[in-house]
Amino acid sequence: MSLQVMSSSAFDYHDSQGPRDAAGDQPAPVFVDAESRNDCEEVPGSSSSVNAGPRRVPAFYMEPVVFQVENRLFKVPKNGFQVPGTIFEAMFALPSNETDDSIEGSSDENPIHLHGIEEKKFKAFLTVLYPSKALIDDENRYFILLGALDLATFWEFTQLRKDIISDLSPMIEKRSDLEVMYLGKKYRVASWLRMAYTKLVQICAKLPIETLISSQFPLDWETIAKLYQIRDTICREAMDNATCEQCHQTFGPSYGQRHEPRRFSCECRVVRFINTHFNGELEAMRDDPLSDFFTPPMEIPYGGPRAASAGSKKKKKK
Repeated sequence: MSLQVMSSSAFDYHDSQGPRDAAGDQPAPVFVDAESRNDCEEVPGSSSSVNAGPRRVPAFYMEPVVFQVENRLFKVPKNGFQVPGTIFEAMFALPSNETDDSIEGSSDENPIHLHGIEEKKFKAFLTVLYPSKALIDDENRYFILLGALDLATFWEFTQLRKDIISDLSPMIEKRSDLEVMYLGKKYRVASWLRMAYTKLVQICAKLPIETLISSQFPLDWETIAKLYQIRDTICREAMDNATCEQCHQTFGPSYGQRHEPRRFSCECRVVRFINTHFNGELEAMRDDPLSDFFTPPMEIPYGGPRAASAGSKKKKKK
């Protein structure tokens, strides 16, 4: 919000000189935002400027809304949900002939029902949408952000989704490669997916297919085939030890025998392979990360309760 400097002469002081500064010479400037300035201005001679009662300040006069999720009620400021481009903006903009008490969301007796949304995820979403100064340890914060990301993606809160992804990214680096790949695919985050692909391709340890298909975060057969193809190509071409002139990583068949981690290729070369083999998937995420996100998967990755199908949201047309 932009601030404007207003001279004290813009206000009706009992002292025509207005308040003085520390030297007692000039009127002290008053900082007022543009909206407050408009609230202070009245049309000269109008009845409202003479007899008007207290006026509401829109930015700080918040209308509440009541939601019911499962068997719980939540009462929060409505403006948090009035985000352009979301289903809630359209919902709250609809005209209504009902009285204030009968409008859906106006009271505990008449809440807005969010059918199919699970309470745990909705709490996480509200925790991020209305942040507080409460201290949360890193592990709980990780799962709160994941729950919030699920609904921010599903309800198309685009900017909130970007902020959550930014906060999650440093935490994601500490999770297992398969978990990062699962989350990257689920929430269509290309940077997470590329990072996980790179690590799995570069690892020199055995990568049993059973591990990839039967873990908590199983991969599809097409992804497995592409990963093995890249690994095979890299291993066959790594005939001698070398140092990449671009990323300065040393790699080769004997590199890493006494050093960790062992590498058959530098990272920049691996990334080029990944960008080629997974080009369609990564480009789709970059161009429109929400294009194929219709309903949350039935299981959230950390083994919690089942996720919601979110009611009446329809599949998008491409």
